[in-house]
Amino acid sequence: MTVAAASTSRKLSGYDLYRALGSPKTVVAPMVDQSELPWRTLARRYNADLAYTPMINAKIFVQPKFKQSAKDAQYDLTHGEEGSAVDRPLVAQFCAHDPVALLAGAKAIEHTVDAVDINLGCPQEIARKGRYGAFLMEDWPLIHSLISTLHEGLNVPVTAKFRVFETIEKTVEYAKMLESAGAQILTCHGRLREQRGQNTGLADWAKIRAVKEAVKVPVFANGNILYHADLAACLEATGADAVMSAEGQLYNAALFAPARPLEPLPSVPSTSTISDAELSTSETPIDHAYLEDLATLSTGLQPRHATLALEYLAVVRLHATPTASSAVKGHLFKLLRPALAREPDLRDRLGRCQGALFTASRSPPSDKLPAPHEPLEIDHPWPEESEPGAFADFARVCREMRARMERDERKAARAWTVAAAQEGGRIPDVEGLTPAHRALGAYTDQRTGVRVLPHWLAQPYVRPPRPEKGKAELAAEAASLAKKAARAEAAGKAAKAEEARVGEKRASAAIEVVVGEDESKRVRLDVDAAAKEGLEKMGYTQELSRSRGLLGILFMTLAIMAVPFGLGAPLATSLIGGGPATMIWGLVFVALLSLMLAFSLAEICSLYPTSAGAYYWTYKLSPTSSRVLLSWITGWMTLVGNWMAALSVTFGTAQLVVAGAGIYHPEWIATPWQEYVIFLGITGVAAVFCLFFNRHLPTIDIACAWWMAIGLIVMLVALSAEGRAGRHSAGYALGHFDSSASGWGPGWTFFIGLVGPAYTFGGIGMIAAMAEEVHDPVTQLPRAIVYSVPIGATMGLIFLLPITFTLPDAATLLAVSSGQPIGVMFELIMGSKGGGFGMWFIIFGIGIFCSISISCAASRATWAFARDHALPYAHVFARVAVPPMTKEPIPVNAFLLSTIVQVLIGLIILGSSAAFNAFVSVGVICLGLSYVTPITVSLVRRRRMVALAPYSLGRWGFLVNTLAVLWVIFEIVILCMPTVVPPTPTTMNYASVVLVAFTLFSAVWYVINGRFHYRGPPQVDDNHSPSPEMLFEKDKSDALASTSVTPV
Repeated sequence: MTVAAASTSRKLSGYDLYRALGSPKTVVAPMVDQSELPWRTLARRYNADLAYTPMINAKIFVQPKFKQSAKDAQYDLTHGEEGSAVDRPLVAQFCAHDPVALLAGAKAIEHTVDAVDINLGCPQEIARKGRYGAFLMEDWPLIHSLISTLHEGLNVPVTAKFRVFETIEKTVEYAKMLESAGAQILTCHGRLREQRGQNTGLADWAKIRAVKEAVKVPVFANGNILYHADLAACLEATGADAVMSAEGQLYNAALFAPARPLEPLPSVPSTSTISDAELSTSETPIDHAYLEDLATLSTGLQPRHATLALEYLAVVRLHATPTASSAVKGHLFKLLRPALAREPDLRDRLGRCQGALFTASRSPPSDKLPAPHEPLEIDHPWPEESEPGAFADFARVCREMRARMERDERKAARAWTVAAAQEGGRIPDVEGLTPAHRALGAYTDQRTGVRVLPHWLAQPYVRPPRPEKGKAELAAEAASLAKKAARAEAAGKAAKAEEARVGEKRASAAIEVVVGEDESKRVRLDVDAAAKEGLEKMGYTQELSRSRGLLGILFMTLAIMAVPFGLGAPLATSLIGGGPATMIWGLVFVALLSLMLAFSLAEICSLYPTSAGAYYWTYKLSPTSSRVLLSWITGWMTLVGNWMAALSVTFGTAQLVVAGAGIYHPEWIATPWQEYVIFLGITGVAAVFCLFFNRHLPTIDIACAWWMAIGLIVMLVALSAEGRAGRHSAGYALGHFDSSASGWGPGWTFFIGLVGPAYTFGGIGMIAAMAEEVHDPVTQLPRAIVYSVPIGATMGLIFLLPITFTLPDAATLLAVSSGQPIGVMFELIMGSKGGGFGMWFIIFGIGIFCSISISCAASRATWAFARDHALPYAHVFARVAVPPMTKEPIPVNAFLLSTIVQVLIGLIILGSSAAFNAFVSVGVICLGLSYVTPITVSLVRRRRMVALAPYSLGRWGFLVNTLAVLWVIFEIVILCMPTVVPPTPTTMNYASVVLVAFTLFSAVWYVINGRFHYRGPPQVDDNHSPSPEMLFEKDKSDALASTSVTPV
């Protein structure tokens, strides 16, 4: 008797319901945007006995403002396929915190399902904000009301899925409460609410068994299912009536099917891009003994993942019910995951598939869905592959992947034949693997203990182990959580207090088990594995080596800022801009506003730590309709900004050489070509270090930090002790202001004096290009960005204060023929050429260090943009290689492109110094525009996407972001204005003209090339882009807490 038939007479309960469902043993879990109709259909073809819908928001079906299309996106009643005979048995899962709305929503679809489940297990931050899922665990009266309301008001039974508590006793008590409220089946997920993402860990089967033994209704076990063998192990260990799987089943749709030999390979498709030579060698027939031995690698069926992917697409096209493109993309990334790292071009193509699957005019498919025992047609192209739409793009990727995997499997099969024929080739070792198995590429991952299968087979993904913390860190965490619990208790927030107390106990217990002398190395490896996983979720492959921790990336940021160099090189502008008062208080003013910018960038960077930087952030934060164009514009602003910033440093260092020579030869005035030759030398030095000593760059940045620290101390002591040009009072050093040299009024003169600090702090966001070379970038990169500003401001004050107290006559300095008075200034203050040269040499050394670091950062920005097909010959500049003397891969071609562009633009100095200065000046302007674009987009969209950023600004976010945007806009105005008035052709600031020229170039290139090839960064997990229907009205958000699948 079916549930539907039974419901007309009486509502089934407990084991009557279980039997009516067919006494299921294997269950597909409810998963956001992943357990949709086609996936359920495919799972049933591979022995899934029961399936759950994705989580449904009850309010969608009761609030009039939501149209039918919004309701169908949650659960499609229009086409009549969801909940039809072929989609049964089926349980619909709802989330809610309002019993009335929950009942109304469930009533709308109860006639199409066998039961309604309440989500009490979602651990994501969005569930906390929406007040549902696992964040109702402490509100037992509300949970009881939700279940009992459904139990009394529905014509179908109600079930519940929940997570466990810290103790078995409380978990059992909780389960009994759910049973008493009316839940007829309990699904126990054996993990705590806090176990998610990198903290997922193992599910506790002992708690599931305790629940099973304590209640009288059927219990489904959820957690720790990777391979088919885990099904029987779980049933035995827990005593549960069935096993539910979420992520394990997503990576292998055939998880529930027992092992059997795979079908022989078909011929390679003619559409493959495999070469003729590869094609001829790949057609070698496969021995059936190989197929039988391959099946022994697992007790369950591990099909070829490309075959599964094509089968899924076949099911999608045979349904009239629309499937979201994001859902398809999410499934394909998981199914094909074992091979995507080997085939980065296919992963890139897959990431760029977007838009509607089919055209709006597409007719319903004429083909019928075959019965579960009948094969799906996947060997020949479908009609939809010749039509526009994302489906055709997905299909082409899957077919190409299938051809490549068949090629690889044939090669491996030949290796298997050789290994199997040798003596002992079929004898298993201690890990259960034979030499023939290992010839196929099978092995056991020593960190996880999980068997890794050949890369053409579907297999589970095991997250890297949670990074272990040191005793000091755990003790600090426990103390912090204890304080948090105390505050929550004082405020009457029992739920938060309980959560904090649980965390405190776990941290305290963990202190006792932290052992091992190589702990820091182990933690770093685990953190790098987590960072690699995060990068893959953003659509990129880990191609560069992670070699920088917090200090390494912080020191590189400070090297790029090069505070003494950045404030010393434009000394003339500071003097024109008012002198000592502007130098000191202008630095403080700019540092405070730059700190707002740093906070804003750090927040977004923690959410998306990739070398793509600002243009990736803009893409992710922008509305779908404008994200590609805004990302393109931001990317070009980032690229031009990096190139010109690097040029300004290397050429500024060259001009510093001229200033140093002027100490001993004041009569010498360098010609443009002499300056250019010196510039080439500086650029060459930076190139040698970046290309051939890349693995030593972190050490070079540390050396730069020491050089600056010691140099500042030396300068502070030396300049203060000598003061041969005279000493000034504190009133003069801190308050003297003279606007006569600028021609502007006092107010604008002060703002002109801000140019030096603006240039100095303008590069704080460039460090984002190094994200893929940083350990734990989610944490360390934001810290480096923020810490660099107060540290840089302090260094700036240490540098400027002795100068303002001993400053020579401003008119004398401004009269220096080279226009670079810093060398003469040091000579006058020290009272000797040798002393002046010593002070100059400190600044020169900082300039060299800065040239190396900033050239490295600019090359990474170039490489990232090329990787996303935004540059001409992108495939060339996106390559990484290992140059001689370098043991790490680096983007050599991108570095050469960045350097060549700077060298060519440097030629402009031979024709016009004013034009050259305009190009140099536009660097900080473009960087500012690239910074402000994602921040502005985030503000316009009410900061929804960054609300869950790891480095969150919280309630201060709107104020901080607004100040950052206003500062950048004002900074750009300052940088576009002439320093003195009235301007002459030589002193006129042409930065705005160059900015327009670069903008026009990017626009023209977009029309010619970009609109055909640039589709934005790859988006692996757009499957979690939320819709308004997903969220409660008071928490409509454009961000979810995790980019991984969300089992609910």
